[in-house]
Amino acid sequence: MKTTSVTTLTQLNEALQDTTVQRIRLLNDIVGNLSLTRKVDLALNGFKVTGNVGINHSEAGTVTIEAGTIEGDLTVNTPNATVINKANVTGTVLIKDVAESTFDNSGYLAELRLEDTNGARIINRQAELVKVITIDTSASVNLEGEFDEVNVLKQAFLTFSPQSKIETISAADDVMVQVVKPEDVVINHVPVKFNPIVLSQNELAIQKDIRQLLREIELLLNEDLSKDDVVENIFEKFQSVNMLLMSLNSDEVEGTDESFEYKRLALAYWTMNNEFQKQLPTPQPLEDAMKTFVPTIQNAENETGAYIALPTASEGIYFYISSDDIQDSKYMIPARPDKNGEVRHVVITYTFQTNYKHLSKTIILHIPHGDEAITYEYAKEGQHFPQYDYITSSKFEFGMLNSYHIMFEEGSTVQELLDSPLFNSSEPKMKLTPFQYVGEDVLITEAYQAVFNSKFNSRMLIVEKTDAISEETVGYIPVEDGGVMIDLKNNRLFVKGDLLTSEVSKAIEEAYPTMYPNEVYGNLNFANLLAADEILKTDMQLAVIGDDNSLGMYLLRSKQDGER
Repeated sequence: MKTTSVTTLTQLNEALQDTTVQRIRLLNDIVGNLSLTRKVDLALNGFKVTGNVGINHSEAGTVTIEAGTIEGDLTVNTPNATVINKANVTGTVLIKDVAESTFDNSGYLAELRLEDTNGARIINRQAELVKVITIDTSASVNLEGEFDEVNVLKQAFLTFSPQSKIETISAADDVMVQVVKPEDVVINHVPVKFNPIVLSQNELAIQKDIRQLLREIELLLNEDLSKDDVVENIFEKFQSVNMLLMSLNSDEVEGTDESFEYKRLALAYWTMNNEFQKQLPTPQPLEDAMKTFVPTIQNAENETGAYIALPTASEGIYFYISSDDIQDSKYMIPARPDKNGEVRHVVITYTFQTNYKHLSKTIILHIPHGDEAITYEYAKEGQHFPQYDYITSSKFEFGMLNSYHIMFEEGSTVQELLDSPLFNSSEPKMKLTPFQYVGEDVLITEAYQAVFNSKFNSRMLIVEKTDAISEETVGYIPVEDGGVMIDLKNNRLFVKGDLLTSEVSKAIEEAYPTMYPNEVYGNLNFANLLAADEILKTDMQLAVIGDDNSLGMYLLRSKQDGER
């Protein structure tokens, strides 16, 4: 290892320009900012740098900062290198990116802040060396050693090496901290939403492999995608990631698909794969195949037996369709609806593909009752579909295929809507709740429901009046002579005292962002559930409640309003 000794900032910068120098040793204090843009060790040799130090390069290996003092900030951006720090840093140590194999610290740090979006491992040799570590990333963070305070700013996934000790993990009340730790790890104080989960060492190792593959793919996406070897390399890595994700999501592995890190990695995989498809040049034969094929409905006016003939693709081009209704080389169009005036709508996508690139188009089939002609239309890019197989009737239909409007015929009732084939044709059945917002300012009773919306949540809450909540209750919001508390886990709005709907709505809107800094807003309105015999009116709504209690809304509109 070639070492150069320097006494001035000028000499140090000159040494940085000499790529044969692998280690720079100080022989004097230096004043000024340092920027290390290649892999080189910095031996402070007990001296002091008064200024900020930045390490910013993509070379692989290990970078060591030897004992001394940095009177300023230290910023680390080394996606492929481990950093070993033995220096005392009076400012903030900011980890923007570091190889997963570590930021290893044995110097005194006033603050260590982690923003690495790819995940990182932090080793701290003694508890008193780091005053506080702030985690500002939702990627996996492995902590090893002793830490006085770990301050978590956003949803986090933390793992701990054996025998680690953490005095305090702190987070805002609405920030979930998910942890995986051996039994011998000690954490003395935990935040409100602290969720230990059990993952095996093998599962954690698979997650690590996926992170590494995604990092490699991210770098490859910046290369020339017109080169076959580059595309093949990316494609093989995507296949490997997909197989690893499937292994984590198998029936034999319980709970791993609920971990934040699994969900983050799965989302990163799909996002990068979509970006890859967008960037990848389209082979001319593939483009020609898509242009040449025009779906043609055969037997379009027969009561049964209508079909679309599938194309014979050229060598190296594959064709498939998003349906199991295939017989021989035909897509058999699903059965017609049973009743006069009903129309079945089926959304399908067909795709032409080479080994690496695919082109797709989506069509909406319109299949009427009887022997009227079956037709189709092409979906618009980005078009939303409330359902992929549904039936409309003369009384009920979707206002537009990319909207959340339901059009109804005058005089229709709530029960008729719930019984309509618009939803009963779907599997599994949806949980549907028709309601109308309370327009006037009235005293809250348990007869009302509360519809709560925030950036991350949309829920229908049961209103429960109680004296069991107070200012000592976590999440309590004072309102006039009483107060309220939102319990999203159990879908309850607890109300204390005789309060007006407007008072509660305003108090929640004002208090929620302050109480939960990660939320942008909290909005609550009161609603009446509609009886089965209620006549539908424009601006009534239909709530669709998912298995996870998420809430979707359909706005009801009379067909006579002229909205289509």
